[in-house]
Amino acid sequence: MKHRIVMRFVFLFHILFFIYSISVTKGFSQNNEISFLSSYKQKEILTYAEIDSVLNTFQKISYQQLDKEYLKTTCYIGRPDEYKVSNKSFYKLIGKDVFKNLVGKFTVNEFLPKDKHWKENYNIADSNYIQYFLIDAEVLHRFLDLILWLNKSNYNVKAIKIMDGYRYPAFNSETGGASYSQHLYGKAIDIEIGDINNDGIVDEKNDKNIIIDLLDKKIIKKAGGIGLYSGTQIVHFDTRGKYARWDEQ
Repeated sequence: MKHRIVMRFVFLFHILFFIYSISVTKGFSQNNEISFLSSYKQKEILTYAEIDSVLNTFQKISYQQLDKEYLKTTCYIGRPDEYKVSNKSFYKLIGKDVFKNLVGKFTVNEFLPKDKHWKENYNIADSNYIQYFLIDAEVLHRFLDLILWLNKSNYNVKAIKIMDGYRYPAFNSETGGASYSQHLYGKAIDIEIGDINNDGIVDEKNDKNIIIDLLDKKIIKKAGGIGLYSGTQIVHFDTRGKYARWDEQ
């Protein structure tokens, strides 16, 4: 019982932190994104190949090539699971790269940690500010599968909000994430579910269960994790490569 109370508190702290981060930068993000979109018409990304193509527009940086100060501040160095990212490729994002559509109409920006770097990039118009992004293409493919299933069933994709994608260790700790969260390796996405079925009501019984059912039976199946948080509209899914399910009460 004590463990559940602690986990509940940690999760609520994470949500509040996310809301605060969004509110602080909302004006900057809207101005820069509107400026970008007005000069660059984007298409909706609806195939695996298109997702991979967008990722390939970014320079790939090996773990060993990452800036030492970045590694220090993100707290990768010296972690017991450092080896899990040491052979990964990170994407180097420059300025308005973050506004590119990555899956459907969801932009790169929405999968990034809402940290000081995220805020700083929004504070500088037409910047060359650099951010690093670790994401597994497979989890993006699974997210696309979810979007396609929702479209096929005439559900409202716009009712989905991305809460979390990639988190580096320091940010993961600050926001109350699990010590060995799949977000650390770019293999997880947390989404908040609104009025998916367009009945005018946002509820766990209908809207949330639509997503859970699709993830469990059609998309993630036994090849990854699905995490639920009772009393919220948040659902976690990941591509860890093995079956995992949990429900935080």
